[in-house]
Amino acid sequence: MKHLSTLTLCLMSFMSVAQTSRVVKFNLWDEKSAPHSSTITNAETIDSMGRIANSAQGRVELFLPNKKPLATVIICPGGGYGILASEHEGRQFARFLNEHNIAGAVLLYRMPAGQPEIPLEDAQRTMEILKHGETQWGIDTAKIGVMGFSAGGNLAANIAVRCSPAFAVLYYPVITSEDKLCHIGSFRSLTGSDDKSLWDKYSAEKHINRKTPPTLLFHSADDKAVPIQNSELFLQALRDSGVDGELVIYPTGGHGWGFFTHFEYHEQMKQKLTEWLAKQCR
Repeated sequence: MKHLSTLTLCLMSFMSVAQTSRVVKFNLWDEKSAPHSSTITNAETIDSMGRIANSAQGRVELFLPNKKPLATVIICPGGGYGILASEHEGRQFARFLNEHNIAGAVLLYRMPAGQPEIPLEDAQRTMEILKHGETQWGIDTAKIGVMGFSAGGNLAANIAVRCSPAFAVLYYPVITSEDKLCHIGSFRSLTGSDDKSLWDKYSAEKHINRKTPPTLLFHSADDKAVPIQNSELFLQALRDSGVDGELVIYPTGGHGWGFFTHFEYHEQMKQKLTEWLAKQCR
């Protein structure tokens, strides 16, 4: 496939994690191969909570269990298409997946800065690389799914409706461009515009089809940032297209809880995710 010859050059390092996994890090593009180049010029920064700002280099941190993985999940952290919550909506989930013999590919996608094609290009490139990872990493190329959080849930949902991964898991996702339900900040950051017709292009529920994979959604009923109707609209569109979908609603929790252990339903969430993924791995 195009650009795959750059993969060897992109591989950066191997490191041990907790004795249960290893991490392979690689860039998605060299300076010339990306279809759309980032316009971000400010230096990338990362704060004490692992939130990355000014991400201009798409890359992946692939967490691999010691055994041949049952499946691989591309993980898209949230952050309103302005930052990446790389820890509690990224690496912590990858490590948890490794405990269940599932590989987690944390996608540190480029911020769009008004170029909406960029995050999706990074996600599609990640899928392309992973689908050629059977020999190198033991990946089952028929079981590559996607997971996303908030704005990363918008990216994951758009992967689901466009790229037909094996399954999708969406946490409090930004889905719709509909008035009063739309997370305006995410759509503005993604598109650099208030053009509703452009927003509709990335309003994932409008593009669901029969090739969209089975999807598990999580949302809190009291989410003030991204109303729960985002998940409900996606679920209804799945059902209308004859696609399996399930929405888990927690009465409280607000927005952005990810893998935070202080989230009241943290253990229940982990159990539900584990059980649902086990079914997808059969």
